[in-house]
Amino acid sequence: MSSTAPYDAFVFHRSYFCGKMLAYLRYKQVPFNAIYKPLSEVGGEIARNTGLRQMPAIRMADGTWLQDTTPMLDWFEARHPDPPIMSGDPVVDFLMRLLEDYADEWLWRPAILSRWEADADGSMYKTLFVKEFLGGFWAWAPPLTWLAGNLVKKHQSDKFLSGDGLTKDNRDYVWSIYTNTLNRLEAIFQKQPFLLGDRPCLADFGFFASMFWHFSNDPTPSRIMQEQAPGVYEWVARMWNMTAEKAAGAAFLPTDGTVPTGWGPLLADACDAYLPYLHTNARALEAGEVRFDLKVQGHVFPKVHVSPYRTWCRERLQNALSELSQTDQDRVQAILEPLGGWRPLTADAHIRSDWDPEGVAPICRPRELSLRYRLLAPFTGTNHVRTRRA
Repeated sequence: MSSTAPYDAFVFHRSYFCGKMLAYLRYKQVPFNAIYKPLSEVGGEIARNTGLRQMPAIRMADGTWLQDTTPMLDWFEARHPDPPIMSGDPVVDFLMRLLEDYADEWLWRPAILSRWEADADGSMYKTLFVKEFLGGFWAWAPPLTWLAGNLVKKHQSDKFLSGDGLTKDNRDYVWSIYTNTLNRLEAIFQKQPFLLGDRPCLADFGFFASMFWHFSNDPTPSRIMQEQAPGVYEWVARMWNMTAEKAAGAAFLPTDGTVPTGWGPLLADACDAYLPYLHTNARALEAGEVRFDLKVQGHVFPKVHVSPYRTWCRERLQNALSELSQTDQDRVQAILEPLGGWRPLTADAHIRSDWDPEGVAPICRPRELSLRYRLLAPFTGTNHVRTRRA
């Protein structure tokens, strides 16, 4: 870390995606400055340059800004290719992309549930979130911090829990997404250090996102991980401590266009739950809806928010599939179809999200902030300046 490093990474110490990005940069030994500052200090600058008041965001020495970890990993891979996080096997690499996306977006539900619903976790984060993330006005005095903490907890619940389809009837199912994933990963890590052998692959970084600063650190899921999946707990530390230098000579397991050992249950979860969700969400967006009812794995989520971003996630997976040879597409179909994932991935063709219409992600464009945004953001924690990437 030094002032001459080519990248400034704006990060929040408790963030799902900040941990993922930092682990990747550490692994690749890319020189960068980690900037841990609350949104009250850096939110305006991030928003002006990316359009979103959220972290992680990376500022390059030439003033270019990057945001969104999945395309950022692709961007950095092109510039720092060794050691690669892709196997070079087109079929396995597509499955990797599917698992990375699944881990990023579907594990979000139990991560938010565990952080804000459990008493010990929610009580802790009402204070930590305000002081470390919001800062500014709200951190001036304990009464303000208390008030802001309760407002934040209500906001998280209204938007991401009860406000996004969580009910008493599906709550246990959402928890099971976490515990089942622990079981899948534990079975793999009892036999090998990483998902594809002796060094991290793209899918490792996807699962690391939630498993690091959420599940392995928050009180309730951390206790569950330590008791139920000590191999996963160990893998989290191994991922954080892994570097390209340590990976010298380490190899991925041999791949031949088939499902790597242990990946079957993870792919089954993605095919049976996440891909149907992406398809239903994309159709709702195309129809101009704001919310939709979701049914996955026998559980109903009423009035789920329509997400243009996750329609874009589906577009990215479809684009990755279309770039494969016909032979490799047929192999992917042969793997996903029995698991129920082929139809929701390919049905209704490419439904456009218009999230990144110019195809420039993760590069961002500067934005002019409205007076309303500048006045209200410090008090509301507002993230969005725009709904689409400029």
